[in-house]
Amino acid sequence: MKIIEIVHEKCIKCLECVAECPSHFFLNEKNDSENIVLFSDPYSSCIQCGHCLSICPTDAIIYQSIEKMINIPKNSMDFDTLFPQLKLLLQTKRSIRRYHTDPVSETKIKEILDVMKYAPSASNARAWKFLILTDPKKIKTLSLKIVKTISLTRKLVTNFFIKNFFIYGELRKTIKEPGFPVSLDRIINDSLAGKDPIFFDAPCVIFLYSPKYGNLAGCDSGIIMTYGMLVAETLGLGSCWIGIAQESLQRLRSLSKFIGIPRGHMVWGCFTLGKPVPKFNQIPPRPDLSVIDIS
Repeated sequence: MKIIEIVHEKCIKCLECVAECPSHFFLNEKNDSENIVLFSDPYSSCIQCGHCLSICPTDAIIYQSIEKMINIPKNSMDFDTLFPQLKLLLQTKRSIRRYHTDPVSETKIKEILDVMKYAPSASNARAWKFLILTDPKKIKTLSLKIVKTISLTRKLVTNFFIKNFFIYGELRKTIKEPGFPVSLDRIINDSLAGKDPIFFDAPCVIFLYSPKYGNLAGCDSGIIMTYGMLVAETLGLGSCWIGIAQESLQRLRSLSKFIGIPRGHMVWGCFTLGKPVPKFNQIPPRPDLSVIDIS
């Protein structure tokens, strides 16, 4: 999307674009004793967030884009009912680790992605790329490959010399916790028993990757992935963020190469998708957030 110019015959000089543009590219200037609104971006620095287009009441801003603007119907959202519905959705969202074998339709995947593209990102960078696995054999093979790396990790971190002389900081503290080898053994044993302890036999796995950029790539990814998982809930689908797969693909190029992640790109997130088996009846308690009052 690129902003081209302002149609002055349509502009009513409400100055909302001037107030809303985060980069101050809209200017209110005098021209022949008359105030006019100008768009000036001499260094092509516009992040193309679209705030100006969204707020202009008369469609006075000309832009270039493959897609067209979507009008927001007036009074389309009933906020009296929207909050309790959204609150319930967020409270009842569970990480699903048991799925029916039914494949996720292309229509539902497309609907999820169509909403995810509206997620915000730092400076509207939108550097995300997605890879979607729906081939059960490939999902199973990737799961086995990840379990294999976990088995190797299990041997290495329990070696006395490696554990005490080659591993430092928080990682050393983690591997010395009594529950750490138990967790690894559980994954290994589940795999040996024919289970899928990584993707839980989900019919669809979605990976997010991008070139490395700044310090906010992880935050950007967390936002858009959460968008996707919440939208999935409204379509009757369950999901689970698979952190162990994300870390494995980040550490081992051979794994990301196996599923087709290009060199120079980092996997920032991974979640499963499918029709959930469990039906939850209650919302478990959560402690209040820790908040520092600085008022």
